[in-house]
Amino acid sequence: MRVAEEAAHIIRRALGVKASLPEDLELELQPAPLVTERKLSRGGYDPYQRTIVLTGDLWCWKTLIHETLHSMSTFLRDEELIPRCWSGDRW
Repeated sequence: MRVAEEAAHIIRRALGVKASLPEDLELELQPAPLVTERKLSRGGYDPYQRTIVLTGDLWCWKTLIHETLHSMSTFLRDEELIPRCWSGDRW
């Protein structure tokens, strides 16, 4: 989880915000990239499982920071708000 903490630190410093990661956030590294109907996914965030998933060797710091921003979102922490702003796809 150290990697996600580092990404959160970068975000707080760069944006000057006092945001924090969910306490039970998990980081999952998958060996192979996820290929859906129309795209190749570098990673994603599942707000119900509170898991950042990074796939294959395609992800980079930009991907990690992007998914960390999702995990820090107030809207994705409230289970009543999640359906309004998340499509329901795993990524």
